[in-house]
Amino acid sequence: MIILAEDFSYIGNAIDATIGFSRSFEVSADGNTIYWAGYTNGEVYVYTRPDEFSAFDSTSSILQGFHSESMTWNPGDGTLYLSAGSYNDLPEFGYTPGTWYSYDVTADAVVDSFTWQFVTPGSNAERPRGLGFSPDGKIAYVGVFGGAGLPLVQKFENTTVDVKEVFGEPVSDYSLDQNYPNPFNPTTNITFTLPEAANVSLKVFDMIGQEVATLVNSEMNAGKFTVQFDAGNLASGTYVYELRAGSNVITNKMMLMK
Repeated sequence: MIILAEDFSYIGNAIDATIGFSRSFEVSADGNTIYWAGYTNGEVYVYTRPDEFSAFDSTSSILQGFHSESMTWNPGDGTLYLSAGSYNDLPEFGYTPGTWYSYDVTADAVVDSFTWQFVTPGSNAERPRGLGFSPDGKIAYVGVFGGAGLPLVQKFENTTVDVKEVFGEPVSDYSLDQNYPNPFNPTTNITFTLPEAANVSLKVFDMIGQEVATLVNSEMNAGKFTVQFDAGNLASGTYVYELRAGSNVITNKMMLMK
């Protein structure tokens, strides 16, 4: 693996000899870590250097069981998304073929994933070889290499709502505040408190009980939190928002006026 200047002139070798065959690699933002998809070796190798003037060393490997053909950084959350393998080269240790996994390099943990919707279920021809994100990281475009009618591109959208913790106030009970502003158009903030860790869902329903949005659906720690709800795709009217935390259920109403 070589390093080139902006005019493509040769500067030197980043890595003199890599381990195994690879179809993809990525470099950290500071330029001091290389993630090398060891496709034939079933893991991802990590090469690091202390600064831009030093040589890279092979320091570790991550994601054992991956036969990765594509990887790239998500510009939205800073995680590294990598394909795990295909039915042509099956991933190991419980990872799913045709799936891209989000790897948090700081936490050294897989935190999210999405899976290619196979045109032919179990096809060893549909191999996850393309990946790109929108500038905000909310939309992923993925492609495969394979047989007749391929490659294809599929679009995956992350609709997760940003949950912000409010610090500095003691929490003694479950609560669900009146949204603010109310009435609103088209965004409003919903604040709730949890006195203890719980499995939490925060959903929005129309007046006939149909669910129109899921804002939170995860395990959360104790604290006070605020979520922004965007109702840009909904009609004017009254809506019910419902907090479920453990065995506790709290509801409130809000009015959208366009």
